[in-house]
Amino acid sequence: MQLDEDEKPLSIKPDNLVPLTVSYGTRVLVHGLESKPELNGKEVTVGSNDEATGRFAVLTAANDWIKLRPERIRLQPGKILLMPSMDAQNSAKEDAELLEKAQATLSEGHERHESGDFRGAIETFERCRAQTSALNNTTLAQAVEAAALGGLANAFDSLGEYGRAIVYYTGALTKEEQLGDQEAVARALGGLGNAHAGLGDRWQVVKAVDYFKRQRTLSEEIGYRRGVAAALCGLGRAYEKLGEYGKAVDHHTRALAVEEELDNQRAVADCLGGLGDAHLNLDEPDKAIGHFTRQQSIAETLGDRQSVAISLGNLGNAYERKGEHTTAIDHFTRALAIMEEVGDQQGVATSLAGLGNAYNQLGEVAKAIEHLKRSFGVMEQIGDRRHMADGLGRIANVYERAQEYAKAIEYLEKSLAIAEEVDDKQGVASCLGGLGNAHAQRGEHDKAVDHYTRQASMHDSLGDKLELANSLSRLGHAHDRAGAYAKAVVHLKRALALYEELKDRRAQAGSLSALGDAFDSLADDAQAIDCHSRARTIKEELGEAPEDEDDDDAGYGFT
Repeated sequence: MQLDEDEKPLSIKPDNLVPLTVSYGTRVLVHGLESKPELNGKEVTVGSNDEATGRFAVLTAANDWIKLRPERIRLQPGKILLMPSMDAQNSAKEDAELLEKAQATLSEGHERHESGDFRGAIETFERCRAQTSALNNTTLAQAVEAAALGGLANAFDSLGEYGRAIVYYTGALTKEEQLGDQEAVARALGGLGNAHAGLGDRWQVVKAVDYFKRQRTLSEEIGYRRGVAAALCGLGRAYEKLGEYGKAVDHHTRALAVEEELDNQRAVADCLGGLGDAHLNLDEPDKAIGHFTRQQSIAETLGDRQSVAISLGNLGNAYERKGEHTTAIDHFTRALAIMEEVGDQQGVATSLAGLGNAYNQLGEVAKAIEHLKRSFGVMEQIGDRRHMADGLGRIANVYERAQEYAKAIEYLEKSLAIAEEVDDKQGVASCLGGLGNAHAQRGEHDKAVDHYTRQASMHDSLGDKLELANSLSRLGHAHDRAGAYAKAVVHLKRALALYEELKDRRAQAGSLSALGDAFDSLADDAQAIDCHSRARTIKEELGEAPEDEDDDDAGYGFT
């Protein structure tokens, strides 16, 4: 190794170097692990160091925590490392100067984050940590390092790198607990909730609910009302991801009441945005528009241009849901102009994506592709891999709608590769479903069956019953198209059972109709008549006219 201030190389055994240089967030390589040899040579992220056992807790690319002894870790060649000061014997004046410098760097990191320069923020927060390592171990120095860890966590969270965000939030939580700053502990618990919810897996969202509940309990105990509101808002978002929209509305409403009581208008606007999203998920766009309009009004009163743009984007989504695509385009266009004005690159990408989706619904393929490719370019520029995968999937959706299935497949395969790379399980499942749809439309039913089977397995492992039912339904249709009617019956029955458990009457009717068709192909007239009769009854209960013709595209809508 080579020290910054010395050109002469210094020889140190790896096992002696690791304990000195490894800290929260260090990326290292696994070495000589016999219990899980598949991890050898793979990069992992270091979390905490358990001094009692002498092992490091590290996070794998699959977001699994394992514990490793120092000799099972190797530092990467060429890596710039943060080494603690060996002789922190600064004078009081020197320490004060170094602390002031670290605090200024911390402020710079927050400014970079606010401007949307998340990679720049990460570099700045790491520089702040290096500066605090040269300080005497004072409480104030520890507080600055804790804040830098929280800043790193927020930046990685904004980039969709939730695994690394979890590592840094855990580090911040540990530091704040040591310092006894209970409000900061509550904020770190909320950050962990946000990051686990961001991973999207059902089990991770359940973990998020636990963290938000801990944040709420602690905040209530210490009388930290803003922490209570933040926890309620986090729970609202988590319950949305779990499909429990009634609970989501309840928690967002309670969060709103607390923020109104505190007269925190900026937070009130954020709560209105969450409440609008929940109503949108309940397919209540008019209620959502009411909340988003209030959100916009507050943001305009505050002169918060970025929040105005966010509310305009939310309104665009709501009008899109109502099928008012031209009105949606107007709102997305206005949001885009403001995001460009304030330099929010992530907001620019989101607004462009909204425009692309709206033009797609209007059948304006060229405009849709243009805006979605521009959105992808911005995400690529800021290094947001998770949203890059999502952007490629949106482009594929346009090509699928235009019946250009070969291009749709090309973009979905690119999207799938990135989703697998960043371990976005929900994204992987979505891509597999899209690939199944595209191959089915090309008449390549064996390939469709393969992709739907993998998608169903993924949703099963994630514990998402609704999406598992949808995958099984598509799988049943694919087998039916391939002439494998008995297999179609098996999968459609499984889908029907899940829809009955979920009390989704419309989906039950669709599954029964498909089952009736499959039994008809098997010449099982009694079962076919029974299924079609039950489907007809449900449709009449829902006030829908029974269809005489088969819906040849049933089950093949893009995910």
